[in-house]
Formats: sequence, structure tokens, C-alpha cells
Amino acid sequence: MLAHLDISRPAPDKSQTEQRTPPKMIRVNIYAEGGRENGYSLNGRAVSLTELTSILNRLASFSRNQTVLITCAGGSEHAKLIDVLDICAQSGLSKISVVSAE
Repeated sequence: MLAHLDISRPAPDKSQTEQRTPPKMIRVNIYAEGGRENGYSLNGRAVSLTELTSILNRLASFSRNQTVLITCAGGSEHAKLIDVLDICAQSGLSKISVVSAE
């Protein structure tokens, strides 16, 4: 037996929906020598410096308002951090946070 119910659902409140949306964040990890294939990962995926450059440029073309969280392993080379910071600057990504991980 099928019942036909007339149900009315309220429309979502846009202000509440926007508040629940997490901020846009790009996560870059820099690994110590021998870690995670090429020494970098982007949002959990191992990438080379060339791939990282290409992807960050593409992401910046969509929105330069994104936050970049760079996590450096304790034994990572300082030059790798400088490379990532340079890529962000060239891409126009300026909302950058750097943290270290052990």
C-alpha cells in the first residue's frame, strides 16, 4: 500500500550554510630527506616540486583568497620551504601559515 504524503520542507538558511562551510585551505607538507617520494605532498598526495608549482598556479587562478598551510618535518631542508614560499608568492597566494611537525 502506497501512501501519498504532502510534505513541505523549509529552504536552508543561506547565512547558516555559509558559516558551516570550512575555509578554503591548501595543505602542503614538506618532508625530510627520503620521505614521501619527492619530499612534498599536496592535500595528502605526494607530488614533485614541478607538480606542486603547476597545481598551486592552477588553484590560485580560481581564487587567490585560499589559505596555504605549510607543514615542515623537523629534518626537512630550509631550501624546500623557501621554494614553496616562492611558488606561493609567484602564484599570488598570500594567506600562508607555516608550522613544524616532528
